[in-house]
Amino acid sequence: MKLSPKTGIIISIISAIVWACVFALFYFSTNDYGKFAQADFSQVRGASVQRFELSEDEILIASKSGSGEYKNDRVLLSKYAGEESMILRVIRDAVSVFEQRISYAYTKVEYADDKNYFKILDPISGDGFLLKQVNDEYSLVSLE
Repeated sequence: MKLSPKTGIIISIISAIVWACVFALFYFSTNDYGKFAQADFSQVRGASVQRFELSEDEILIASKSGSGEYKNDRVLLSKYAGEESMILRVIRDAVSVFEQRISYAYTKVEYADDKNYFKILDPISGDGFLLKQVNDEYSLVSLE
């Protein structure tokens, strides 16, 4: 299909007008569409994300989040290279609220939704602990 130069110019002008209208529609609307162009790159829209960081020589073994009223709590099982014990931590909003050393055999973490507690288990023997929260404090209780 061959277009004359006059037709090509008319199509280009109409396309430019349509794109300008679409841009103006989004830019001047009451929604947030036009405001993104004015946002600073260092600015974070919405809630900022905070992270708890392990040290460089620490290895994360298991991690599990709670739910419901414990949705901000995350249990981390980690260990240092060359050590025999594990470190059990409860992190809430990027802050460690509970920390204790436990045996290296406990490598599995589960969350019991119906009971609102974490289970720290030895996957081979089935032994373990319950990590319960009482009065906003965590404590380890025998599984038996």
